[in-house]
Amino acid sequence: MAFKNLKSKKIVFLPVETEVRELDYKIMLAGTIAEKGTTCFVGQHNLLNHLVENFNGGAYLGKNVFPEWFPCNVKYYEALKLKNFSLLYYPEEGGVWLGEESDWEGMCLKQLDASILQSDDQILCWGNFQKSFYQNLKPSSNVYSVGVARFDLAEGANLRKLINKTSRVNQEDYILINTNFAAVNHYLDFLGWFKPLNSDKRSAKDRLESMRWYSSTFQVMGHFLEMISQLATDFPDKKFVLRPHPTESLEFYMEFFKSFKNILITKDFSAPEWIDKCSLLIQNGCTTSIEAHMMNKKVISFYPVDSVVNVTNDIGYHVTSYNEIKTIIDTLSDLPFDSKKKYKLSSLIDNFNSRESSIDKISKRVHESLNAKPANVINFSKLKRQSHFHKSVLSFKELFKHLIPKKKKNIDMFHSHFPGFQASEVNKKVQCMNDILDKDCKIEHISKDLFIIYL
Repeated sequence: MAFKNLKSKKIVFLPVETEVRELDYKIMLAGTIAEKGTTCFVGQHNLLNHLVENFNGGAYLGKNVFPEWFPCNVKYYEALKLKNFSLLYYPEEGGVWLGEESDWEGMCLKQLDASILQSDDQILCWGNFQKSFYQNLKPSSNVYSVGVARFDLAEGANLRKLINKTSRVNQEDYILINTNFAAVNHYLDFLGWFKPLNSDKRSAKDRLESMRWYSSTFQVMGHFLEMISQLATDFPDKKFVLRPHPTESLEFYMEFFKSFKNILITKDFSAPEWIDKCSLLIQNGCTTSIEAHMMNKKVISFYPVDSVVNVTNDIGYHVTSYNEIKTIIDTLSDLPFDSKKKYKLSSLIDNFNSRESSIDKISKRVHESLNAKPANVINFSKLKRQSHFHKSVLSFKELFKHLIPKKKKNIDMFHSHFPGFQASEVNKKVQCMNDILDKDCKIEHISKDLFIIYL
C-alpha cells in the first residue's frame, strides 16, 4: 500500500552499482535492518547521491560517495556531512586483490583516505588485515571487521535461502567457468581497462604493476580459451556455462566458441544462481570461487602461469595443466569437497574464519550509527518527481552521447551493470525475504532506479 508520506522514519541509504552482483544481498540486508522506525532506500548509487538533500540525518552504507580511487572528488561525502549523514564506508569487491600484503596496503590507501572521515563515520572491513591497517592510521572514525555480506552463502544462511527460492537458472549439472579477463577483454575495448591505469598521473611503480597484470591476463586468457575448447571437444555430452565478468565483452567469446553447441555463454542472472546448480566451478582470480566455496561446491583453481592475482589459487583444487582438469572431471563424482584449515584469504575475509552472518554484523553497525540520528518525513511523491527528473536528465545527455561511438559504448556498459530494477522480480525477492525473516516489510517502487523497504 502506497502513502504520500511516511513519518518518523530513520533513513538508511543502500547504493547499488552492479545490479546482478548486489541486489540479492541488498534486499536481505534492507529487510534485516528495517524496523518500525527505520526505512531503507535501495537505489542506483548516482541517484542516491542526489537524494541526500531531502533529509536531515541518516546512514549511508557503501563506498559510492567516492567516485574514484584517492585522491578524488569528495563533494558527495561533504554533502552527506552537511545533511547529518554518517558514512559507513563499505566496499563491494570482495577481497580478490593483486599481489601480497604489501600490495594490499596500497589498495587500502587507494580505496579510502581514512583521515577525511569524521567521528560519527565507520569503516567496515572484510577482515582483520584491513581492520588492522586502518586502525594503525588512527582515524577519527571507528573501524570494524564485518566480513563480506554477499558471501553469506553457507547452508542455512538467509541469503542462501533467498537465492535458492528465487533462482532463475533452469539448467542443472553443468560445469561453470567464470572468467575475470576484463583487463584484456573489456566491454569498451581491449585497452578500456588499461588506458586509465597507464596515465602520466600515476607513479612508475603503479604503471609497471598495471603492465604486469595486463600481460599476465593475456597469457591466462589464452590458456582458458584453449582449455575450454578442449573440454567441450573431449566431453561433448557435458554442458558448460561460460559466465564472463560483468565488465567483460561477450562479443569475443560468442565468436570464438560459436562452433560449440555444448557451451552456453551468458551474463544473465547472478553468480550464486549459476553456482547453486553447477557440479563444478573452474576459475582463476575470481570472487566467484569464494562464493562457490561458501556454497560447498567443488572448485578447480586453474593457474597455468604465474599470476598477480594469487589469493584464490588455494581454493579448491589447484591445477596448472589441462590434463589435471580432465582427470578431475573424469572422476568428479568421487572428488571430495575441499576443506582446508587455512586459506590465503583468511586474514583478508572474515567469512573464511566464521559462519557468523556478515549481514547481521552490518545491520548492528547501522543501527548503532542511527542512534543519534533524527527521524525524517519521507515524501514519496516528491521522491518520484526527483527520481524521474534525474532519469530524464541522464536520458537527455545520453541522447547526444549516442552520436559518438565511444560514448555510446560507455552508456551501454553502464546499462549492462545497472539495467534498472524490475518490480515483479524485486517483489518476489522481498516476499521471500519476509518469509525467511518472519517479517512483513512493505515495498514502495519509486522508479526503476529506486525502491524503499519499510515496516
